[in-house]
Amino acid sequence: DPITPGVTAWFDTPAFNDWYSTALPAPRPIDNLFVNIHDLHNLDPRPAVGSELRGNVRWGWQNLQDPFFQQADYRGAFAPDVPMSQQWTAGWTDFDPQHADHSFASVAKGRVSNVAMLAQNSPNPFNPSTTIRFSLRERGQVSLKIFNVSGQAVATLVDGELAAGSYQKTVDTKDLAPGTYFYSLSCNGYSETRKMVVLK
Repeated sequence: DPITPGVTAWFDTPAFNDWYSTALPAPRPIDNLFVNIHDLHNLDPRPAVGSELRGNVRWGWQNLQDPFFQQADYRGAFAPDVPMSQQWTAGWTDFDPQHADHSFASVAKGRVSNVAMLAQNSPNPFNPSTTIRFSLRERGQVSLKIFNVSGQAVATLVDGELAAGSYQKTVDTKDLAPGTYFYSLSCNGYSETRKMVVLK
């Protein structure tokens, strides 16, 4: 039984105002609570159909007075009827890091790119110089430019064909006035833009 006697006793104590055993069916094996929490290749921690985690939430009057909180009819962090691809973890978490390729992966516009990766410049903000690093998974025509806040290109760091690999470019304050800038990498359909700040 995955629920230890001590945990069950704690939830069954009326003084703690928990309703685990008094208001809900008897606890079932944890396998029946979630859609799939064992297969890391296909992890789905949403409450399963028929699970006591669904439809048994009690809201006290204190909660109802605060419009900030949105009431839910499920327990846990994941809405049962929303696909995992649309949950709050989508786009920035990986439940199966042992089998995922992160060497060139980059989260951009809600999708993972296997074409290239553009890192945040370091240091940022900077004076007198900073380094922009990027990686290419395949050969391609590459453009790496710096733009001011008006969208005008003020510097071209790369404009040509590059082989797959890792690269870095140094930017000096002697080339840029103090302020906020954006640098953008484009290659084989991939495009990403990041912000950097030049200090006085």
